Amino acid sequence: MRRAAAVGAVAHIIVDLAHKLVDQAHNPANSAHKGLNLAHNIANLANDGIEQVNKSQPAVR
Repeated sequence: MRRAAAVGAVAHIIVDLAHKLVDQAHNPANSAHKGLNLAHNIANLANDGIEQVNKSQPAVR
């Protein structure tokens, strides 16, 4: 019984370490995704600004 408990405890530690490794692998990806979202939002704001300028200028004939 003690051996099973010891094996279970070691397995639990290994699983915890594996989860920590997965979290570390995800963090850079999440940071990159947040950066892409920010760039996308900035591009959308710039596009909205251009549209506003175009609407405010009289049409060239």
